[in-house]
Amino acid sequence: MQKAIATWMLAAGIAACCSAQVTAVKGGYLFRVRYTTGQVLRFETKTTFGNKGSAGAGMTVQVPITLRVLSVAKGVATTSMTMGAGVLNGQPYGKPQTLKVPLDSMDSSSYGGPKFSPKPVKIGGTWEAVRPFNLGGQTIPLNGLYRFQGTKTVDGEKVAVVAYDMKGAANGTGTVLFLMSDASIYRNEMSITVPKIDPISQFHVIMMRLPEPKVAHKTRR
Repeated sequence: MQKAIATWMLAAGIAACCSAQVTAVKGGYLFRVRYTTGQVLRFETKTTFGNKGSAGAGMTVQVPITLRVLSVAKGVATTSMTMGAGVLNGQPYGKPQTLKVPLDSMDSSSYGGPKFSPKPVKIGGTWEAVRPFNLGGQTIPLNGLYRFQGTKTVDGEKVAVVAYDMKGAANGTGTVLFLMSDASIYRNEMSITVPKIDPISQFHVIMMRLPEPKVAHKTRR
């Protein structure tokens, strides 16, 4: 189930490490990422299972995700995404799992991803992306419609707000906040239904960026 949750996050839009930005240009804002070997992003995901009347209604699982850039070649980054052991309703759950995920400057991958617009987007503007979605070993198209809602400041961070709708193997809506400074994800929240999963097919997922761990500096004597 942890692998499935991570795949849904990718399909909805899990941006990777980067040193680019969301830039105001003629015609709107341009979303691009550029990867650097060795970069690391850490997230915490919280998934609530929401089917009313089902045995799993009300269950909540929290899973940490760490994304590392292993290498970069010709604009495509090979990243390693590790899902740590989770917590299900307060109890330890699952084992760490790792996926290798290629991501390009448009933030798209073979697993999915938002795939940024090739052109600048005005506030209120939209773009579409049809991405492959791996469900139980079967690749199914997933249609995404993204709408740039503007910029704002959250927790002192300047972010670009993008709402999205998903249709296909999974159906749902969500809102993702990209840091203006580097186009990486700050927060992603979505409600999603995956019809082919039974009996629990409805999920509410929140993914939050975790602060970088503080590095202790030794004092010279």
